[in-house]
Amino acid sequence: MPFADCTDCKCVVCGRFIGAKRICPYCGEMSVRNPLYTFLRRSSFVFGICGVLILYAVSLQGDRHIIAIGEIGPTYNFSHIHVRGRVERRPYVANTRYGADRVSFYIDDGTGRIKVVAYGDVATALCHENRIPQKGMLVDARGVLVVSRGRTQEIRLHVPDGLSIETTGEGTDASE
Repeated sequence: MPFADCTDCKCVVCGRFIGAKRICPYCGEMSVRNPLYTFLRRSSFVFGICGVLILYAVSLQGDRHIIAIGEIGPTYNFSHIHVRGRVERRPYVANTRYGADRVSFYIDDGTGRIKVVAYGDVATALCHENRIPQKGMLVDARGVLVVSRGRTQEIRLHVPDGLSIETTGEGTDASE
């Protein structure tokens, strides 16, 4: 038996192995446990809840830092990222009779360019709120990076608030 030398695993009266049981099945006596073991056993649930709360509090601290588009690689696949850049060309909006089906545009931050895409309800919400960026606008995009087999990268917006258009003093270039 692997626990044969454990003093807390044996009955103090008959000396037989009883494992984690509190009452000996052979003689019916209560076993004496180490107070530290009893404390840890009873408080393990509280320690687990405290650990989860600490992890939750740490996750709320600050926003994800802005990543340069040139640094993004295949290892970032399916990660939540935050990029900032200027819209390169007019966005593509695919409309259906139910609303916008897809909105896509490219942004460039000087280190590279990446496609930002919103599908379905997110695209419809962006159209209804008039939050489709135009060429030359500075935007922040927060979403999930998807790297396909051909190494094409795109950021998928899962909520309309994942796209914010910064209104700087610079004009936009709508000619294209």
